Amino acid sequence: MKRLFLNEIRECIGGHGIGEPDGSAAAAGVSIDSRNVAEGDIFFAIRGERFDGHQFVAAAFECGAAGAVVERLPDDVPADRRNRVLRVDDTVRALGRLAACYRKGLSGTVIAVTGSNGKTTTRDMIHHVLSKHLAGKRSIKSYNNHIGVPLTLLDAEPGEDFLVVEAGSNHPGEIDYLGGIIRPDIAVITQVAETHLEGFGTIEHVAAEKASLAKHVTAGGAVVVNGDREMLLRLIEPPSRAVVVKFGQSEHNDLRLTGVKAGFDEARFSVNDRFAFRLPAPGRHNAFNAVAAIAVARRMGLEMDQIATALEDFRLPSMRLEVLRLPDLTVVNDAYNANPTSMASALETLGSLDGSGRVVFFCGDMRELGPGSERFHRELGQRIAAGRVNVLVTVGSETRATADEAMRSGLRSDQVSHFANSSEAAEAADRIVREGDTVLLKGSRSIGLEAVAERLKRLRQG
Repeated sequence: MKRLFLNEIRECIGGHGIGEPDGSAAAAGVSIDSRNVAEGDIFFAIRGERFDGHQFVAAAFECGAAGAVVERLPDDVPADRRNRVLRVDDTVRALGRLAACYRKGLSGTVIAVTGSNGKTTTRDMIHHVLSKHLAGKRSIKSYNNHIGVPLTLLDAEPGEDFLVVEAGSNHPGEIDYLGGIIRPDIAVITQVAETHLEGFGTIEHVAAEKASLAKHVTAGGAVVVNGDREMLLRLIEPPSRAVVVKFGQSEHNDLRLTGVKAGFDEARFSVNDRFAFRLPAPGRHNAFNAVAAIAVARRMGLEMDQIATALEDFRLPSMRLEVLRLPDLTVVNDAYNANPTSMASALETLGSLDGSGRVVFFCGDMRELGPGSERFHRELGQRIAAGRVNVLVTVGSETRATADEAMRSGLRSDQVSHFANSSEAAEAADRIVREGDTVLLKGSRSIGLEAVAERLKRLRQG
């Protein structure tokens, strides 16, 4: 972050000083965690579910904070630091206002990525390709919410060529709010699927949420959108001077995914039957994500051959179809999250497996699906029984329906087991898994199926 004086920050966030503000104080960074405050940071005291940042304002100053933004002044803040404290009604909103203000000073191209599936992978692909030729950053970890997005923007440097920001949502209005902060030059909408239905109710509402990013694109910018989803195309409302670039498999798309040969270790595909690409990542869905990244890179001025070369050494983010080859088995860790569409993609990828070894699927709950959750879990059981899975291990409460439906659809009872949580499943993994197996782990983030991967790794590697 470029250096900002406390008075500049006050103007951006609409804060009130405690006494006469110290006009010489300046911040070179932002922190919301007193344990990670660096010299010269401004500390935002945010109230969370477990901790209240107001308890740590004094500690932040002890660590060298240049100032603090609070909703109330804690009693233990030293008197000689109170002129470096700004008071606001809502520190989270103030963080967003500061980021929106800071965004105005970024001269590079700001790229925002949203979607039900594929946004983190697409974000990383865009960053990977652009970084071969340009200077820029991407979202920190999966910082994609009302706190993470502002922190990502505030971490950028004004002179960089680009910034890739991931925007997520689990309730209506969040993308609209984040879009107003980001004001992207390029907005990417990857996919619409049955996610967070507890918050949205219907997939149509999910689509409307994702589409709302488009209206915040800057004049002369671009909306890169999944053109295979007519529902999404109907809903996007970009500014009049923004262009819409459609990608997907349908004939009407500007960048069309063609000739896909998706194996377990890589995907080979073409764009518009002309330009060939090799992606060292499994699955047709990752080839689809790559086309979105290609669209952005072309918009940024890269040639197709430059993009193809860059994609050849791309690596997937952690726990997204992450392949771990152990001495006597293969573990596919796709445990970062799950919904019906991403489950189908993972099972489709299993279909490209070579060899005769067993496929063992540790299947966790798909959370936040609302009233239709049991139906989605039963449909998953049918899909599992019809595919390559030889042994099904369900984990959680909602996957009981998956196990029942899988047995009703053809799996034998001795092929199916159920555990209440990932700890129990991990303990049982060594007796379930055999030499030569391929083990797929997939479920919602809260299930924590990576515990199974760690257990198998310890057992095989010592």
